[in-house]
Amino acid sequence: GGEYTVGLARLFPERNFIGVDVKGNRIHAGAKQALTEGLSNAAFLRTRIEIIDRFFAPGEIAEIWITFCDPFSRPSKENRRLTSHFFHEKYRQVRQPGGLVHLKHDGPDFVHFTLRTIENDPNSALIYKNLDIYAAPLPMPELSIQTLYEGKHLAAGKTIKYVRYQING
Repeated sequence: GGEYTVGLARLFPERNFIGVDVKGNRIHAGAKQALTEGLSNAAFLRTRIEIIDRFFAPGEIAEIWITFCDPFSRPSKENRRLTSHFFHEKYRQVRQPGGLVHLKHDGPDFVHFTLRTIENDPNSALIYKNLDIYAAPLPMPELSIQTLYEGKHLAAGKTIKYVRYQING
């Protein structure tokens, strides 16, 4: 969504960031903030992530950030989870070789699902996981960016988890 895209663009002015979301209000807020701050390295695309390969060429994306997405908790919705095998195949079509995926989320079941997906994919490799990023100093500045949802989860006493991995193949 918009908050993380703007936050990353602020931290890394030499890199370009594109926020992808199907919800127009989340993109609008980020785009408005980017324009207000004059961030020329932040852009936004309103679309369904299922068709990401229609908007990006093979090898065009260096990293993918998944922040506080819908976990689709019911087993029947497993393929709609953004870290499922289905989406890994979509990401493979557009990411650079060795491209990273970052997941920041509050849901333990969703994070464990992600870890199982990585483990069961011979072309994926777990690089780092932290099941409570605020229990110690943050390992990287990108994790200090907080979305509205993250603030709500923290206020409710939930722990925030982070997983970084590669999708190869």
